[in-house]
Parts: sequence; C-alpha cells; structure tokens
Amino acid sequence: PEVSVSPVTQTVSENQTATFNCSVRGSPRPTVTWSKVNGSLVVGRSATDENGFLEITKTSFNDSGDYMCTAVNALGRDEKTAKLIVEGKKKYF
Repeated sequence: PEVSVSPVTQTVSENQTATFNCSVRGSPRPTVTWSKVNGSLVVGRSATDENGFLEITKTSFNDSGDYMCTAVNALGRDEKTAKLIVEGKKKYF
C-alpha cells in the first residue's frame, strides 16, 4: 500500500473542526485506520470512515499532536503522519 495525507499540517482555533484526508493506493484494497501518536482519538468528537477521512470536532488544546494514517493489506503496510495544532483563544485584559 501507499499512503499520502492532506493537509500535512493543520492549524485551527479551539472549538473549530479539523479534517484530514488519507489517500491510499494498493491492491488488494488496504484497510485504513487513523490513530493519535502517543494518545488516542477522542471518543464522541472524532469520526473516521473507510475512505481515509478523519474529522475532529470541537477541538481543544489537548487534541494538538500527530495523527497517523495506516494502510494495511496482504502485501504490507504504509503509514504517514499529519500534525494538528490547536490554538487557544487569545485573552485580552
């Protein structure tokens, strides 16, 4: 399998939605999964599908980090990472 992710880096503000797409080539068709490096996808605020789409809603600073798309088939595996940066709201005094 061969994997590419887009965007490679995404910056959003807190409470926005972040989306990543993982494009996969290979035969037989690989199984695609997303995971958070050194963490886990937030249950209830993250969604994935078999086409390699990842969506994280209502982002918080804790969602910042690297997310890995992995494709696996009978011939092997490939993986690529994407970085999410969540910026906190600016406070004015």
